[in-house]
Amino acid sequence: MNAAEQNVLVAAADSFLRQHLPFRKMLAEETRGLAARLRLTYFAKDSKVLDATDGLPSALFIVQRGRIESRRAAPGDSPRTLGAGEVFPINALLARRATRNCYRAIEDTFCYLLPFQEFLRCFEESSEFRRFCTNYLSSLLDQSERERQGEFAQIVALQQTLNALLRETMTREVLTCLPGTPIGTALRQMTQRKVGSILIVEDRRVVGILTERDVIARVTLSQADLNVPIAQFMTAKPVTLRSDQSAYDAALTMTRHGIRHVPITEEGNLAGIVSERDLFGLQRSSLHHIGRAISVAADTGALKSAASGIGRLIERMLAQGVAGEQLTRLISSLNDRVALRAIALQAELHSIHEIEFCWLALGSEGRQEQTLATDQDNAIVFDAGEKDVEAQRERLLAFAASVNDVLRQCGFPLCKGGIMAGNRAWCLTLREWLAQFSDWVRNPVPEALLNAAIFFDLRALDGNHRLATELRAAVTEMTSSRTLFLRHLAATAVQNAPPLGLLRDFVTDDSEYPGTIDLKAGGIRIFVDAARIMALSQRVTETCTADRLRLAGRAMRVTDQEIAALIEAFYYLQILRLKHQQLHPDRPANRIAPAQLNALEQRVLKESLRLAKTLQTRLSLDYQL
Repeated sequence: MNAAEQNVLVAAADSFLRQHLPFRKMLAEETRGLAARLRLTYFAKDSKVLDATDGLPSALFIVQRGRIESRRAAPGDSPRTLGAGEVFPINALLARRATRNCYRAIEDTFCYLLPFQEFLRCFEESSEFRRFCTNYLSSLLDQSERERQGEFAQIVALQQTLNALLRETMTREVLTCLPGTPIGTALRQMTQRKVGSILIVEDRRVVGILTERDVIARVTLSQADLNVPIAQFMTAKPVTLRSDQSAYDAALTMTRHGIRHVPITEEGNLAGIVSERDLFGLQRSSLHHIGRAISVAADTGALKSAASGIGRLIERMLAQGVAGEQLTRLISSLNDRVALRAIALQAELHSIHEIEFCWLALGSEGRQEQTLATDQDNAIVFDAGEKDVEAQRERLLAFAASVNDVLRQCGFPLCKGGIMAGNRAWCLTLREWLAQFSDWVRNPVPEALLNAAIFFDLRALDGNHRLATELRAAVTEMTSSRTLFLRHLAATAVQNAPPLGLLRDFVTDDSEYPGTIDLKAGGIRIFVDAARIMALSQRVTETCTADRLRLAGRAMRVTDQEIAALIEAFYYLQILRLKHQQLHPDRPANRIAPAQLNALEQRVLKESLRLAKTLQTRLSLDYQL
């Protein structure tokens, strides 16, 4: 074939590709280059095109003309017909395994074949083609979620409630009064209406709330004059939510603030109210029940008992199919409350209230991504002012060591690496912290890079948040322009590849833990590390991996669709890890056996790990690794 004939065939292939997705959205030079690498192949009617007996597929098939029947080997599975422009077998190519489908020509058919290496090249070079392949994960996750929900259909109401908008779940008939209403009148109205709260409203704006609990503490016990205006007893400026927020937002707000009622507004005006009972009925393991028990714990024993309920609640929510992002943040919110109560109890014993300090949450706690099996990562930043720095440090160290021990008793193991506030190395003034971070950034030795993976996720938990805010801002500023430091971080992040094999689906550990993979090291950590690097490069101060991907990804012109797929994959791995920890508390927390998963779970796991690999590829390209 001479050059002119070859050019005609390439032009025809290019014209064909431009009529079908994803190729018509690709750049012109991308489709031309792709067309030049295609080979047109003929398949007669009723002939086999591809099946499992062919082993690893050697090419991507693009139907050019005719029809292909795709049929799964599973009994009762309905065949699918593929026509012009449709492609197969993407999942098998990405996972480097034999296809599980049997493809047969049901009429005379022509297919373009793109060799495997050229398929990989297209996947790496074309963001549009990569996005098209990525969409397979979203559909698989939807299917997986439907199966999981089907297993627990009788208790799926909670998931539906958490996803619902507050305008759909709130009570619109709200008992209200003016700030000058006598407290006695308000109490009679609450009794007559049989409600547990009354909102104090002025010009349609919520200025206060009074609940049954407030009545006991502020009116009954103090034997208050019932003619006194309710404004003297109400909780002023209560926490509110908008009607377009979700019931999940309300549940999280109640958990964080230890409240049972949240007023709902529309354009700033009162629209309704939602109560803890509205969200969770009479469940004894409700968020509020556990959160309240944590908040009122009078000593370490009571706090330990209250914290033990978190595991039971998570078990129920896992069964009910609560989404990964929601569940992870709820766990972290409850764990935060345990830490806050431990800090409060020990602060009273150590009398440190006059010291300007901030308790920092680090690592997974700082990212609000804790699971059931998580150790402590925390630190202290303080401002000594004109006082003796070492004297204040000694007092803070004694206090912090006691908090670390209380948390240990509540189920949070001590950090094996000693990264805890009770360690002198991590109880520093703001100036000392700035010097420490500066040293890590300027000298990215392995130890500094290891610390960066923990300390760059710092979040203020208790105390003077200004100190944490200033530290975070300074760290963000000093790292965003340090390309060499970010390159070292990226090089570390790509070292541990996802456990995906060329000849088999998963590369399992066949020595210490036979048949298992490390879900954290080979999956979750890749998302976390990549998101951290992206956030630092784009001056994003958020610490949560999902938020980092959303904000930094958009700044780096990653499409919303691709970001959504990455976040879905990350939280799928988190849910899988949580389920493993719940079902097998006696096994290593991050080690799962893929063979023990059902076929759909295995498939989604492979797609999630493949997306982790795409993040590593992005880092390698961005930092020329």
